[in-house]
Amino acid sequence: MELYQEEILSKYSKNRLRLLQDEKNKLINNYYSLYDVDSEKNPALKVLIADIRAMCGGHSFSIEELCSGDEVEPKRVVDGLRYFIELICYKHRAENSHCRRFVSAIVSHVSNGDDYTAYSMYTVLASATTGLRHSINAPSILGANGGRPKNRHRDEAEHYAKLKWEQIPGASISVVSTAVKFHLENQYTDAPKLPTIKNWLKKIKPS
Repeated sequence: MELYQEEILSKYSKNRLRLLQDEKNKLINNYYSLYDVDSEKNPALKVLIADIRAMCGGHSFSIEELCSGDEVEPKRVVDGLRYFIELICYKHRAENSHCRRFVSAIVSHVSNGDDYTAYSMYTVLASATTGLRHSINAPSILGANGGRPKNRHRDEAEHYAKLKWEQIPGASISVVSTAVKFHLENQYTDAPKLPTIKNWLKKIKPS
């Protein structure tokens, strides 16, 4: 990652992400504004696109170059962009290959000078992930009110563990928990800790 990229990323504090979220909510609350890509009406989005352009450092990239995982030159610039893409996916609580590819396309369009398409695609991303964000944040709200929310990764963790036990009958909880942890960490940036996974699996381990 280049130094100038680190300086840009350092601006993305909780307050900055909250500003982007507020702008996203304004877009969604106004149906027609979803089709309005006038950057002057969406200052946070304008800054985001400008930051992406700066992160590209004057280089152009294809979607495949950004999301393939292959080594692409200039390596430090691409590494910084890939980190930035992960950050945006995390902000939208959609850390999966589909979101990564979509955000990679936004970055690619900016790197190739097509800001209009990038603006349009980001409004679609904002709209598509709103329901997901609310469903993920709802347990946190319930937890704050005294509830005991279910971790959003638990179902997937238990499903993957059952598959592992089918493949390796008699495997210990420690072995399967480690495999589950590795699987989730490859998919998400907020994967649960190993002790948490072990606690889940104790309740479903085959006897």
